[in-house]
Amino acid sequence: MPKKRRWFRVILFCLIGLFLLLSAAGLVLYFKGPDWMEQTVESEGFRKMLSKEVSKSLKVRGEFAPLKLDGWKAKTASYESTGEPGQAIGSLDAYGIEGTFDPSGIFKSQWLLSLIKVDKGKFVLREPNDALKQPEKEGKKPWYAFLMPTEFHVNWIECPTADVDFPLGGLTGGLKDVHLGATMIGQNFKYYVKNGSLEFPGFAPLQVDALGVYVTRNIVQVDYAYLRAPKGDQGKLQLTGSMGQRQDKSIDAQVKVDAFEIDPFLPEEVRPLLSGLVTGDFAYKVDKSGKNASGTGQLTWTGAGLGDWGPLNDVARIPGNKELTQLEAKEAIELNYTLDDQIFKLPELEFTAMGKVRFKSSVEYDLEKQTAKLNASLQDMPISVWLPKELQTITDAMIQGTVEWTGSVEQWQSSTASGKLDFSGATVDNPVTTIASLGKYAPRFPAEVDLTQGTLDFNYDQRVIKAKKLVLNARDFFEVEGSGSWGLDDQLNVDVHFRFPSVESWLPEVLKKQLKGTLRGNVDWSAPRVRLEEGQGGGTIALDDAVLADFEFQQFIARFLKDDSWLNLSFDTMEIDWKREDNAVVARRIDLFAPGKAGLTGSVRVSGSGDVSGDVQVGLPASALEWLPDATTTIFDQEKKGLFWADVELSGTTQKFEQNLVPRVKKQIEKHPVALAGLVGKGISWWLGDVLGTAPEVGDETKEKKAKPVRPRPTPHRPHMR
Repeated sequence: MPKKRRWFRVILFCLIGLFLLLSAAGLVLYFKGPDWMEQTVESEGFRKMLSKEVSKSLKVRGEFAPLKLDGWKAKTASYESTGEPGQAIGSLDAYGIEGTFDPSGIFKSQWLLSLIKVDKGKFVLREPNDALKQPEKEGKKPWYAFLMPTEFHVNWIECPTADVDFPLGGLTGGLKDVHLGATMIGQNFKYYVKNGSLEFPGFAPLQVDALGVYVTRNIVQVDYAYLRAPKGDQGKLQLTGSMGQRQDKSIDAQVKVDAFEIDPFLPEEVRPLLSGLVTGDFAYKVDKSGKNASGTGQLTWTGAGLGDWGPLNDVARIPGNKELTQLEAKEAIELNYTLDDQIFKLPELEFTAMGKVRFKSSVEYDLEKQTAKLNASLQDMPISVWLPKELQTITDAMIQGTVEWTGSVEQWQSSTASGKLDFSGATVDNPVTTIASLGKYAPRFPAEVDLTQGTLDFNYDQRVIKAKKLVLNARDFFEVEGSGSWGLDDQLNVDVHFRFPSVESWLPEVLKKQLKGTLRGNVDWSAPRVRLEEGQGGGTIALDDAVLADFEFQQFIARFLKDDSWLNLSFDTMEIDWKREDNAVVARRIDLFAPGKAGLTGSVRVSGSGDVSGDVQVGLPASALEWLPDATTTIFDQEKKGLFWADVELSGTTQKFEQNLVPRVKKQIEKHPVALAGLVGKGISWWLGDVLGTAPEVGDETKEKKAKPVRPRPTPHRPHMR
């Protein structure tokens, strides 16, 4: 028999058999009616069979609670399940279930439900992994298996209270307390969500207006997502995109935001530092490997804030102003960025915090390494705001310059920075406080000095700010160059070299014609914060080309020696090395030398309580010692550098200064009455009264009337250190 005819007869017999089977089923339903249906559906065998078939379709292992039939509707208390290994569903639990059965599905070989209502559901999704999948175990099929439906299908699922957990970027997000609807398209589900919230680790919950998601074996497609910021905020977000599920793990998302908090769009380690609202569009993509993010964005950032960032806090410690740890922009900032090969690039960011700083910067951030690089160009930075209060005499100046910072935002303690600042043109207001206690001899500094050059090269490493090179130049007034550091202990360390080209520019009128020279030196000092008076250190102070003219002591010597050359003394050397230690000031090396005229060397110590001690040598030429018998062989008995030198011990206090030179001179004169008479003839009896102890005592009215009035002597003055 031909094959075509044979196949035709087989098909015909099958159709006749199917017709007879359906007719028999119809007769059974007609005669036994609903009771038979109810008994069948509510039976344990049907419950197990339905649990198996539904679980098989959903790729889970689950069980229905006992079923109850009401017409074509079946009810059950729950369906609880766990996902098959490697499948996208981790678990699916539903409670208070009502399903409406559609018998027409039999003709499509489907378990067809027109509607499933679920009072409450909990769904957990996970990333599928084909390597973990297990082959399905086929048991022995009953003889009527060919008549049973082979797949599950539902037209609509409605769940007014549902929680859905889902994976994204290695973290688990969730839809909480949402109204969930779903329909099946083939073997896939399309979900519709409204109300409730979208939650993700590290972010504030977002309110869900509407969400449409289509999930297939290979891809999750977000058709639309309309989200709002937490209640009370006005921010809105629209999202469309897709995410690969298996070998293709790519992400392609397009987002529109309106007055939305910037937090959700920042790496987790950056979020605590920045605040404000963003409006605009951006795109985000990840390649098939799930890595190598890329994208672009055009956003406007309003209410921008930068705060509580470690390096900024370290800088703010210098002036001790906590307000500087928070920078708020008063104007909107345009953010036009790119993201490529895991590198976020913002080529230009302009930030203005009124009264604090204005800068332009480029930003790079490596998403994989979590490291950043900032190159900032300072436009305006009021110098007085960023200086310690003790040094805020520099006014009317805006710092300009460049700063480069690199490091990890989260592990910022190991970050580094360097830069160069320029504040040339700054006005220094009374740079050294007038020392009122010195009266007419107090320095009279200019009220204002303009810096022709003010620069600072610095770096930041291990949380220590180091001034590599500081240069201050104020034309003919002063030149300063130095270095320093400021660390976690708020200890200021400085090493400064200074030069005052014309010291007379800083002197009071009474001294301007009497002292000339170039003042120079250095200071190596360490102090808590900027309380210099509490610090320790030392340095050198020198006056080059020093000239002393017409001082009172010079007039006396010139008159005494009848030599006017003493009225104008030029010094080859005038230097003092000093240090402060244990609350005492020590002039370790004193070296003053006017060739052929005078010299002074040695050391002096002044304690914190005012005690004075020291050993010095005083040098004079032989011509200036002729009035003192045997001077060069007794008291001034050391000859060097063309002078004769005497050893002098210093003692007493700053209030009552003592030295052993005058008593020795007195004793030597007393040995030679002729010399004493000669001194009287020189008209210096007032001085001899002091030396020989013949001056009238205070309160002795008789002696005061007879004795010549004692000529007051100027008290030696010591420089006052701020």
